[in-house]
Amino acid sequence: MLKHLIIFLLTKFENQSTSAFMYTSLYVRYLYLIYFSFRYIVRHSLYLKVVFLIFTNLPWKLFVRWSIFGAKNNVLPYNNYEKWIEVIEVKKKTKTLNIPLKKTPLISIIMPVYNPPVNFLKEAILSVIQQSYENWELCIVDDNSTKEEVVQCLNHFSKKNDKIKVKFRSSNGNISTASNDALEMATGDYIAFLDHDDSLEPNALARMIEAVNLNPNAKLFYSDEDKLDEKGKRCQPHFKPDWNYELFLGYNYLCHFVLVEKNAIKGTGGFRKGFEGAQDYDLLIRIIENLANEEIIHLPEILYHWRILPGSTSLNIGEKSNVIERTELLLNEHFIRKGINGKFRFHPTLKIFQPSYSLENCNSLVSIIIPTRNAKELVHDCITSILELTTYSNFEIVLVDNQSDEHESIQYFESLKSNPQIKVLNYNHPFNFSSINNFAVKHCSGEYVVLLNNDTKVISPNWLETLLSIGIQKGIGAVGAKLIYADQRVQHGGILIGRGGVAGHLFQFLDRLSPGYFNRAQMLQTLSAVTAACLLVSKDNYLRVSGMNEENLSVAFNDVDFCLKLNTFGLRNVWSPDVLLFHFESISRGKEDNPIKQARFNKEVDYMFKTWNTNHIVDKYYNPNLNLSRGDFSLNWIT
Repeated sequence: MLKHLIIFLLTKFENQSTSAFMYTSLYVRYLYLIYFSFRYIVRHSLYLKVVFLIFTNLPWKLFVRWSIFGAKNNVLPYNNYEKWIEVIEVKKKTKTLNIPLKKTPLISIIMPVYNPPVNFLKEAILSVIQQSYENWELCIVDDNSTKEEVVQCLNHFSKKNDKIKVKFRSSNGNISTASNDALEMATGDYIAFLDHDDSLEPNALARMIEAVNLNPNAKLFYSDEDKLDEKGKRCQPHFKPDWNYELFLGYNYLCHFVLVEKNAIKGTGGFRKGFEGAQDYDLLIRIIENLANEEIIHLPEILYHWRILPGSTSLNIGEKSNVIERTELLLNEHFIRKGINGKFRFHPTLKIFQPSYSLENCNSLVSIIIPTRNAKELVHDCITSILELTTYSNFEIVLVDNQSDEHESIQYFESLKSNPQIKVLNYNHPFNFSSINNFAVKHCSGEYVVLLNNDTKVISPNWLETLLSIGIQKGIGAVGAKLIYADQRVQHGGILIGRGGVAGHLFQFLDRLSPGYFNRAQMLQTLSAVTAACLLVSKDNYLRVSGMNEENLSVAFNDVDFCLKLNTFGLRNVWSPDVLLFHFESISRGKEDNPIKQARFNKEVDYMFKTWNTNHIVDKYYNPNLNLSRGDFSLNWIT
């Protein structure tokens, strides 16, 4: 019971003092926490020992670190990467997996070279020589560099170390040609890729081989990465999710460091000419077309340092000519090979791509389920926005009246029956969100259903066709929307499992136009779950997982549980930033502010703990190096 009260209180504090948590100093934030603790205790007559449990569960180590590093330097340290490296990464590096290595394969590292700054070239080569895992070979192909110091540098290292193979091309081809030459030189079972001015962490290969041994059936491995500025200082850490197909369609987030089984490359024909600047993306997408999801493994650790130089795509995708056109081409060709009816559009500001799926030859009926009790004004605004703005025409609205007792609401609901696109159902039982939706689905005529809260309003006219165009794709479970507060901040950007112990919103309180962490607040992506405040799913898949859990999750977390059930059937849940609706968040249902509601909430929390282990798992679409309690992609300072 006490653990639930702690979770409940901390969630309440964060909701009540959002601006303080986001923008004030550490000390002020803790004063807010103390204030709301005592206010809540006095208001609800809880035992004082709850206070003790709350404060003994707070991350005091983090408090001390932030007091030292944040207050001393007058900087909020959430994203002080330099301090994070000193305090957290150093400690993590001392931890070893200590697993027996049954496989110690040769790794061939391919490096095409053309006129890099020689000091950076030396650093790149030395970062390979200094690897703790010793079974490697470095396959360098110089693409007819014109700098004599580059040739001398390569000759020096090849003579000094027989694991370094160097080929000098007699004419300049391009990076794809040079990379293919390096592939031909490779004799290892696994291929890794290193640019001529970047560097590896000393344990990069060792970590990869540990992953190979832990995942013997996997074919492709990738790690997190950061960048090196002009002074060689590490910056811009990219802590990535586990394999995320939809996100990968937006940009090559795998990028560095990648290790691939050599046999997985053979069938692709290697690097293709004509895709220079996007040649890695092109190769990876063709490799992945032949892999199962479980054959792609992510290592959540910085193993690669990508140098920022003028003319490099590490600085900007537009830095290299024709990269945008070539990337668009390789993505469209991927859709053609996969038989997907769609195309890609480039976002010039964010420098990302977004897939746009076609609804050609699809005119499926969509049933939009809206549960309500009274709330005439909310329902009117919601339904009016659907009828007046929605560009997809083949839909029906299924309004479920849950024991309304206000005369105006009852009259309004009755008047809706005259519209042939609207069904009004009566659910004459106590409120149970799961049961209401399960009841409604049985009365839906559509092949697809949308679960929609009564406190929403359509913003984007193409919201329904966008949801449907994604939902009809192979392997898709639920499709969710970007929900916006009235003040234009994000209310919902997908669900992060584990936040608050069970689950919480991503991108919450960001400006609706903010790109977020590596543009993820504006990118189509796979997530563990999306909210049922606006969720599309096929009726078949809804019934396949037995709908929502009426018995154990009558109010909270039923959408999370539903999405996780879809995952167990191998289906992906996808969040789209292009589906925009206002959400006035549970106006009609209210808050968990009485003992009966709290007791029910506690049972629902317990169910999620026991069924999905949400208080212990790491959401695979987030990253353990990112802050889970905040859910805002800031750095995680807890080891």
